[in-house]
Amino acid sequence: MTFRVTLLGVWVARFSWRAGFLPSFLLGSAAVASLCPGAGAAPADVCAQLGGKWSAGEQFCGKVVANPNQTNTVLEARYPADLVEGGSSSPALQKFLKDFIVRFSKVTDDPRALDGGASLRYRQFEHPSALKSVLFSNIYYTGNAKYPVEELTSFTFDSNKGRQVVLADLFQAGAKAFPDLADAARPTVQSQLDPVNAIRARENQPLLKAGDFDPGGTLNPNSYPVFVVSADELVLYLPQVRSGEPGSTMIEAHVRLSDLGSLLKPEYR
Repeated sequence: MTFRVTLLGVWVARFSWRAGFLPSFLLGSAAVASLCPGAGAAPADVCAQLGGKWSAGEQFCGKVVANPNQTNTVLEARYPADLVEGGSSSPALQKFLKDFIVRFSKVTDDPRALDGGASLRYRQFEHPSALKSVLFSNIYYTGNAKYPVEELTSFTFDSNKGRQVVLADLFQAGAKAFPDLADAARPTVQSQLDPVNAIRARENQPLLKAGDFDPGGTLNPNSYPVFVVSADELVLYLPQVRSGEPGSTMIEAHVRLSDLGSLLKPEYR
């Protein structure tokens, strides 16, 4: 299977670099190995179920969807084989991957359609002794769009309890955690907005405020949908979907778990 590097590749490289994800044509063999634990398991069986072809050399599941007007949609999906192929994390992650492939495999006969594609990358995080988080970045480009779109999705699993956890599960029952979490995240959010606002000011656009990203804020109506737990931090990614100039309004709010203290359940401190 031949994958053509089109305009999508250029945008993916620029978007991925800012978000901490590296496109395939920038990854050396050492980086591929570090991003793909359990690579020896070669999850070609999962890829085949997705209707794709596994690239053993570059460790991704690829598929090209050809439309009647000879335009192609190029799909690349990288995923953590150890979490996808077994354990309590497997059902949720396999469903996510299947939904990704189905969503971008739709064939169109629109004569205006141009080449496009979707590229799925991931990063893994662990918090001893039970939590494992996966952050997916899906950067997709439709041929008639001005800019690509980046969409973030995260999963966190508690291996001791054998289930996926949501953000509220990390906190003590009855704790008013989200207001305190917003207070803790707001300084980091504002510091990352300052250079964005400098550009917006020059272009006579309204300035963004850290409070816009609070739960229930104008840019974050649904709490914090994308989060991971690392060894010593809770990391919030805002917003979940972003488009426009590459790198615009990309927020990573790092909150030390020690700063959340007794708000957290003992096993997650």
